[in-house]
Parts: sequence; C-alpha cells; structure tokens
Amino acid sequence: MSFKVTESPEILIVGASAPITVPSNPSGFPDMSNKKLEQLADFKNIKALVVNDALDNHFYAVNNASSGKPSYLVGVKSNRAIPNQESFLLPAGHYAIFTKTVKNRLEADQFIGASYGEVYQSEEFQINGAINLEVVDGFIQESPVVEFSVWIPVLAKTAPL
Repeated sequence: MSFKVTESPEILIVGASAPITVPSNPSGFPDMSNKKLEQLADFKNIKALVVNDALDNHFYAVNNASSGKPSYLVGVKSNRAIPNQESFLLPAGHYAIFTKTVKNRLEADQFIGASYGEVYQSEEFQINGAINLEVVDGFIQESPVVEFSVWIPVLAKTAPL
C-alpha cells in the first residue's frame, strides 16, 4: 500500500460531531462504522447551514481521540467558526495520505486501520497524534462506489522532512 506525505497548513473543519467508541479489536469495527454512518446521515440535515462557508467542494470527517473522548466530526473546510456548529482545527504539519475506492463505511474503516499499520511499518515515518482526517465526499453524495482518502499525521523518524 503506498502513500504520499504532504505538508498542510491548519485546516478548520466545521459541522456536527458525535462521540464514538474506538474498537480495541477488529470485531468492534462494524459498530463504529454504523455510528459514523449515522453521523454522516445527520450531517446531511445540517449541510445547508455550513456549505455556503465551505472553502472547497469536499466534505470531511475528523476522527479525534486526542482528548480522551473520541469523537467523529463531519463537516466542511471553512475559514471561520459558524454559529451553533462544532469545529475542529486540524494542526499544521505533515500528513500521510492514503486513497482507495471503497464500497461501504466498514470497508473505509478497515482501510483506515490498514493505513495506520502501513505507517507503523514505515522505516521513514511515525504517527504523530491521535487524530485523522477523512475525505468523505462519496458518503455525503451517496455514490455507489466511494473514492475515500484518509490523512494521518506523521513525523520523520530521523531527518526532518
């Protein structure tokens, strides 16, 4: 599985968030995937409230386990907070980007797990944080086949990037 590493500025994602449970083993992925599907569906109800502030035509989701209370925020990239909407500021830094065509949410979550495994095995990079960013366009637009991307924060293991 290949990935590219890119440097990204801070990215503000604005939308709706829900708590999730991060599975401790693969048998927990279906429950987590179902919770994410619910959140993706809920976002469709508020999409009109945030889409006018979107900086691009994509929809994003943030898996955030950095606070000890894992959450899943679905939204748009914006340059400002939007009243009555939740937000997450993705830190500036380097991200390993993995992309794959998936058929459903469970396959996307399994791909995220495999992507983390790939970074763990990398001789050049290590994971740098308890967050990741998903590009979830196909799930919001209800495409039968989804081009799915996940951004995982990374650091070089040895020399700076």
